[in-house]
Amino acid sequence: MYSPYNKHATLNQRHKPAFEAQFKVEDFIVFPYTHRIEYDKDGKKIYVPVEQKTTITGIHLVDELFIRLGRGETTVLDYLSEKHICANDFFSMMFLLTGIYYKDFKFQYLVSKARSMLLYSQLDIGEIARYCGYTNASSFSKAFARETHQTLKEVRLQLQRAHPQETGRYVIRR
Repeated sequence: MYSPYNKHATLNQRHKPAFEAQFKVEDFIVFPYTHRIEYDKDGKKIYVPVEQKTTITGIHLVDELFIRLGRGETTVLDYLSEKHICANDFFSMMFLLTGIYYKDFKFQYLVSKARSMLLYSQLDIGEIARYCGYTNASSFSKAFARETHQTLKEVRLQLQRAHPQETGRYVIRR
């Protein structure tokens, strides 16, 4: 029998919420890049500072989490534990903000952010994993492959072939 609470059902099988979502998954993505690489008329490399997001939703705890997650400073569960927030309460709040279940949000966030980082940066897989909220590159790689049915290396090569002018365009300078 079908249940909207079946966590094994796909997003399309679950009931859609009776409200309109305020945010898309992409709204929550914060990248760690500090500079964009451009070239002047002589072909000399110039590092242009990138403006960072400082607010996403207007909800302090949510904004702080995703900004820190974007910098690779924490994971979702570590942050919730640090702030003494019940994970289920947070997951419910994310559902109200996005209209999708947290499990689906998590994987859409992972795939969207990882694909952008694979294209726009030369960061290794371990660093990308950290910026996507994973402490282990192996777990990150498995989760990504499970969602996309491709390895991170395959996706990086595919993206770089499709968009060679965008490859490695952003960097993190300390």
